[in-house]
Amino acid sequence: KEGKLLERIAQERGLVLGTIISHLEELVMKGHFDQKQVEALLDPGLLLNAKDILEVFEDLETDKLQLVFEHFQGKYTYNDLRLIRLLLAF
Repeated sequence: KEGKLLERIAQERGLVLGTIISHLEELVMKGHFDQKQVEALLDPGLLLNAKDILEVFEDLETDKLQLVFEHFQGKYTYNDLRLIRLLLAF
């Protein structure tokens, strides 16, 4: 099921979600994933908010998570923001 896939992968491999996201970030930067593939890994609820989150990254002219996290006052986790930030690569 979308959104739970990354958590399941982490659990099956005995890793934390942040490690899986780090691996995914590296693979995206190397061109091994396209936008649709990344979107398929995201929680559907998070994906619905992706446009708003991406606009904040762009408005703040940053790829720094802390600034976006503070803008949303903790509404999204750092892992959520890391996943959405991947979409900036496309």
